[in-house]
Amino acid sequence: MDTPLLFRIPDVATAHPRETTFLSADTAEDPLPAVGVRRHRKAPETPSSVSSPSTSPPFASPPFASATSAPTPRGGPPPALRARGVTFDRIPARTALTRQTGPQAAWFDWSANPFRGCEYACGYCYARPTHAWLGHADPRDFQERIYVKEGFVAALRRELRTKVEPGQHIAFGTATDPYQPVERREGQMRGALRELAQARGLRVSITTKSNVVLRDIDLLRKVAESNSLRVNVTVTTPDARLARLLEPKAPTPSARIGVVRALSRAGVRAGLFLMPVLPGITDGDADLRHLLGSMREAGAAYVAHQTVFLEGSARPWLLGRLRAAYPRVAARYEMWTRAGRTLPAEVRQDVAARVGAIARAVGLATRMDPSAPGGRRECRENQRTFGFLSEPA
Repeated sequence: MDTPLLFRIPDVATAHPRETTFLSADTAEDPLPAVGVRRHRKAPETPSSVSSPSTSPPFASPPFASATSAPTPRGGPPPALRARGVTFDRIPARTALTRQTGPQAAWFDWSANPFRGCEYACGYCYARPTHAWLGHADPRDFQERIYVKEGFVAALRRELRTKVEPGQHIAFGTATDPYQPVERREGQMRGALRELAQARGLRVSITTKSNVVLRDIDLLRKVAESNSLRVNVTVTTPDARLARLLEPKAPTPSARIGVVRALSRAGVRAGLFLMPVLPGITDGDADLRHLLGSMREAGAAYVAHQTVFLEGSARPWLLGRLRAAYPRVAARYEMWTRAGRTLPAEVRQDVAARVGAIARAVGLATRMDPSAPGGRRECRENQRTFGFLSEPA
């Protein structure tokens, strides 16, 4: 499995030594290369250790310490709040759940996202183009203009009673991280979990990069008593410096591995979302073995993966970020996605084969990339194993 295929990209870290000279992941500033992305202060993380649920921050945590806002106009909507270089605003939640149709329905029945936009600023995020639906032409606004869905929990309560049937799968976090920093203040997910704890026979998945999820271990346990619950923790690389380039404001990979450990020790089923895999950057066999082995040791029950795909404004955004640090990879991606959003089938097959082999070697259950040849069929066949089908995150 270590023999590279002819189409695979050379080891860019070896070919370009300067590509590994990132700042420490623990620095207060986001160590982004000069590729047109504004610098912001790193989003504050929870002060607690991720290894112990008992020390996770309380639900009623203080609001943004550095937030500023104008006085609320009499009789008008609340003003936008600005903190950490991000503007937070509110939009009414007409609905909490979105019914999936077509190919999406093969993965889950309903999607749920308590926010629009995501502060973690992941360069590869496929949801970035969705901010255009809110009138934002600048792709940067996806991470700098965050919308809280007001009335989300009430809408979820209503729709759980009127729309959702037993056995259906609700996926939280398909277009935003539901536990991004603003969740500490808003408590959208905590309210949602209280409603889900009253339901019976549902399949629920939550996809996140955040250790804020540990705040809700008590409610996650309650939900799991009468429903099938999985928490998918997304990690794309074990390398903290590389993660800081790709996911500038997300918790470190080690913190996310700690989340899986804490959830597993608390009896909450958790696994690794290796999404997306970036060929030539994050798919080295040594890194994959280290990451999957660390996750298995932490108690992960499964790994699901998908190779990166690029469409809409997500394509130029990621390519722009990669050109400074990984110019040859960026050129290859640009060529590969000129006619479509996915990478060539042979690239996706190679990634799927190597991830699968390493997962089996370390003892992790696997779910194949649904975009790889045969992947959709395997997703359906693995539904009983995982208890859910899920979208990339």
